[in-house]
Amino acid sequence: MSSIEVSLFEIVKKQVKFKLTSYQSIWISLVFTQLFGILLSSVVSQSGDSYSQTDIPPGIHSETVFTTINTFDSTFLMVMTYIWIVASTIFLGVASTKRIDFGFISTRLSQFLSTIFTLIILTAIGAITVYLGNSLISLIFVIFHEVMPVSTHFTFLAHVANVTGVFGYLLLYAAASYLAISLYQLNRIVLPALLVLYGLTINLSATYQFNHPIGQLTRFFGEETSILIFVFKVVIFTAILFGSTWLVTRNREVVS
Repeated sequence: MSSIEVSLFEIVKKQVKFKLTSYQSIWISLVFTQLFGILLSSVVSQSGDSYSQTDIPPGIHSETVFTTINTFDSTFLMVMTYIWIVASTIFLGVASTKRIDFGFISTRLSQFLSTIFTLIILTAIGAITVYLGNSLISLIFVIFHEVMPVSTHFTFLAHVANVTGVFGYLLLYAAASYLAISLYQLNRIVLPALLVLYGLTINLSATYQFNHPIGQLTRFFGEETSILIFVFKVVIFTAILFGSTWLVTRNREVVS
């Protein structure tokens, strides 16, 4: 007789690989949602007119140069990517996919960790594709509007900071969505109750003129100017969210 001891690391690695290779709908939805976001960001723009007058000696006819400036941003691309990561997190968190996880030699802990690592990988890929999508947006924008692009130069650290920022926000959305779907599976009244509470706090904040907690949380991350402190905030907050999710799911039975 012989016994084979499988480490937790090996189990988690197999489950992560399975999720990344088997759930093809996640990758298909990423392509279509980001393409849609890229097209919206490319065709929707803001324009403004400016003029400058040349200073020349008196008695000579002056000339005024009018300039139309068209600007664009990647807001729609970001929004569509947020929707994608939330939908992917819900897909990974529902009970139907968790039954597949237990087809392996696994535990509740290995299933939970494999979902976390899968979400981190998806978030990293989403952040990189958003960054690359910005270049595609500028190209399509030039084609659609027939304008002369103005090149901007960023340092390597600036590029890293941009990708890190997108990654942080996507990870926060993923962690919050994972906790929300776990609470919903624990008790289906919890999620509607949270939505009602959210709407109630909005009305109360408007009536009594106090800052809404969600607004304060948004400023807590959005107004941060140091990328290192931003990363620290994201790590702490996502750890709290994932830790809360583990407390909710660790004793839950597997649905057959």
